Formats: sequence, structure tokens, C-alpha cells
Amino acid sequence: MSYTIERSSYSDINCVVAIARAIEMEYNETLDELKLLEMELAEEESNGTGKVRTLKTTSGGILLGTLPCIVIAVLIIASVVSCVAYSVHVKKDYEARIESLEREIVTLTEDKIILEADLEAREQDISDLTGKLSEKESRAQVKTEEEKLLFVPSALPLDSQALPSEYDKEKKWITIEAAPGSHVVAAGSGNVEYAGESVESGGYLVTVDHGNGYKSDYYCQGRPVVKEGKKVDRGTALFAVGNEGDKLFYRIRYEGDYIDPYTVLNIAG
Repeated sequence: MSYTIERSSYSDINCVVAIARAIEMEYNETLDELKLLEMELAEEESNGTGKVRTLKTTSGGILLGTLPCIVIAVLIIASVVSCVAYSVHVKKDYEARIESLEREIVTLTEDKIILEADLEAREQDISDLTGKLSEKESRAQVKTEEEKLLFVPSALPLDSQALPSEYDKEKKWITIEAAPGSHVVAAGSGNVEYAGESVESGGYLVTVDHGNGYKSDYYCQGRPVVKEGKKVDRGTALFAVGNEGDKLFYRIRYEGDYIDPYTVLNIAG
């Protein structure tokens, strides 16, 4: 690190040097006058007329020549002392500033370390939260997929075990023997679109709209236990089977066309 002395210090030094040079020139002029005076005195002495004057003049000349030297010496010493004092003052001032800057650097370094540690902790928290959010989103997505599957009529439309017949391609349904005391249930979640008499089978019909293109039809001799517009979940009872049992005719439509229920039916479910 380099330091620069202020411009004012150079100005003071230049001023002192200029004064010293002016005094030196004046001193040199004085010496020249003294030499001329001594030459004149020497000439008068050779003529026998300036003996006493030589002594007085020489003494005065010595005093006059010594005085500028003393003045110059005093000025030089004063200027040197002033420069030294100013240099000491500047040095102390810069040392104090350097010490203050070093303390500030130490403080900033400590603050930087603290901030970096805090940033690292926050980044870790963000990473943990991101992981938890991702896991939560994954679970929500799985849950959503599972919920969507509940609206597919893939379950057995009875609350008891039964073996469905083969798919009747002409009538587009399968037949299931319903045990006495059992219930015909919704094969998937949805809303009851129709609940009433069936002209086609001579009994009653319940149609459930599952809201995803699927609709399921349940034909039975017993009266429906649900009404139109009712929201039903998978497993909600639609008919109550009497003590003598009954036959359930079950079929599925997808996008308006009848399909083989076995394409979506899960016997185990």
C-alpha cells in the first residue's frame, strides 16, 4: 500500500527553499561587497592611510558576513524542524487511518463469515423445503391419480361376492346373480343421472355419470334407494336385494358407446 503526502506539504517546503535561496543570493552579494571593500582598504593601507579603518572595517565585515550565515542556519534548522514535525504528524495521521481501516477490514471479514454461514443455513433450509414440497406434490399427485381411479367404474357392482356372466354383445351387458339381503352398489364415484323405471328390462334402472366419459347402468327388479342428482361414492348402495335374491344387469358406456365391462372391471376390487 502506498501513501501520498498532501500537496500543501510540498508547497511549504518549496516556500522554505525559495526563502533560503533568496537569503543565499543576498549573502553572496554581501560577500562580493565585502571583498570589494577589503580590496579598497588594502589599497589605502598600501598608501599608508587606512590602517585603523582596516581593523574596524574588517571587524564589521566579519560581523556582517557572519550574520547572514546565522540567519540562513536558523532558517534552515527551522524549516527542517517544521518538515520533520509535519512528516511526523502526517505519518501518525496515516498510521491512525491505516489502523482504523484494518479494524474495519477485520469487522467486515467477520460479518462476511457470519453472512456466509447464515446464507448456507438458509440455502439448506430452502433445499429441505424444496424436498418436502416435492415429496408433498408427489403424494398429492398420487392421491389425485388414486382419486381419479375412484371415478372409473371398475369395482364389482355388488357388496357381496358373485361371479358375473360373460359379456352379452347383443344387449351390451353382463349378468350377476345378487345374493339375498345384499346390495347393488355404485362401481365408481359420480352423480346419479337417472333413477326410475326401465322400459328395456321391465324393472328399474339407475344410471351413474362418473364425469370422465364413463357412465354405468344398473338394471334390477328392486326399487332404487337413491334419487336423481345424488352424489355417490364407490360402494354406495343403489338397490336393496330382497330375500329371494335377484339378477343384476350391468353395462358401461364410454364417450356414449357401450363397451365390454371386463375392459375396466376389477373382479378382485
